[in-house]
Amino acid sequence: MLPPDYADGKSLPRQSSTHTALPSPLDVAATLQAVPPNNHRYVTSLLGAWSELVLHDLAGTGNLDGRNCCSDEGARHEECYGRLGRGQCRQYMRTLPAVDMDDCSFDYRNQMNLASSYLDGSAVYGNTDQQVEKLRTYDAGLVNVSACSACQTNALYSAILKEHNRIAVNLGQLNRHWSDERLFLESKRIVTAEIQHITFNEYLPIVLGEEAIVHTELELKAHGRFSKYSSAKRGGVYNEVAITALPALLSMLPTNIMNETVESFAEMVDLLITNA
Repeated sequence: MLPPDYADGKSLPRQSSTHTALPSPLDVAATLQAVPPNNHRYVTSLLGAWSELVLHDLAGTGNLDGRNCCSDEGARHEECYGRLGRGQCRQYMRTLPAVDMDDCSFDYRNQMNLASSYLDGSAVYGNTDQQVEKLRTYDAGLVNVSACSACQTNALYSAILKEHNRIAVNLGQLNRHWSDERLFLESKRIVTAEIQHITFNEYLPIVLGEEAIVHTELELKAHGRFSKYSSAKRGGVYNEVAITALPALLSMLPTNIMNETVESFAEMVDLLITNA
């Protein structure tokens, strides 16, 4: 991957070749999106919805505080970049910085990932004990679907949590001696495996292509297990994947899913990315 192109080589956002500010990302996104829908013979908007699930599972960003970057005081903060889209200020504070994980250096600004970087169902269950506790009913391993905040923007989350409850009920009937804790963890483990299987077996072949899947050894085996896993290799997500590749696939979401409070497709994608 290429190194970041910061204006000062360290942290300041990229500038144009004439050392002036670049156009608003929202304006650029709105312009590029001005293309009529192109129906595909077998790929549906579900690909965009699953991309959002994978994105939120692998990557999570945080800000320094809850400052309003569109206020007079907030606009002066060095971490605030109130984006001006169509004459309007948009709340935008830079994500938390992080050091290089390989040598703990700070040669240039990296983005801190608040997610686990593994496809482990954290988009649905959460990345912290507090988030998990909000979902749990502590009864027969079940979860409270209505307590899922992410379900407001993606129905897949509701479907996955309902699948968790279906599995928990079946496991409880087969293993009546299991505790609530075991039923919850076993159900969560099965749901996570389902997410991984769908991602590797159905999602990635469409996104990357069959040849790339075989070349990178991402193809699922009919028998046996992948034998080249090494705990010495650090898990992580490239910024290019978390900020560009996966969010780009959200463009497959149809505009007719927007509600009355969203003015444009670019704003809808912005909400999906930031409100994980």
